[in-house]
Amino acid sequence: MENIRILKRDHQQDTFKGEKIAVAIKKGFDSVENSQYTGDDVNHVYMAVLESLKNDSKNHALEINGANFISIEFIQDLIERELLRQNYMDVYESFSSYRKRRNESRSIFISKQHKFLKAIEKLNH
Repeated sequence: MENIRILKRDHQQDTFKGEKIAVAIKKGFDSVENSQYTGDDVNHVYMAVLESLKNDSKNHALEINGANFISIEFIQDLIERELLRQNYMDVYESFSSYRKRRNESRSIFISKQHKFLKAIEKLNH
């Protein structure tokens, strides 16, 4: 897994850090009010996501300047797919809903930032 590089949403590049995937999955489980889940549930999903990454990363890698990258979005897709496959529907719904809200929030922020930069450009002219 150490040869996997990550392409972030802002197009920054980073090394693969499996613990970040584990934290995201744990937060998904923690977000539902169901005390029956344990660390084993989190670990089963995490290990399956890592296995999928190992098997699928070459097929879904993005090549940039001769280097291969996996996008954050692809990893989140794998997490969602695995939550569904293992029948953690409530965790899947919570994870997916949070993901959609964050994307909307990012979109609004980028739009406002763009408008702000355009206003500054007009002032400079």
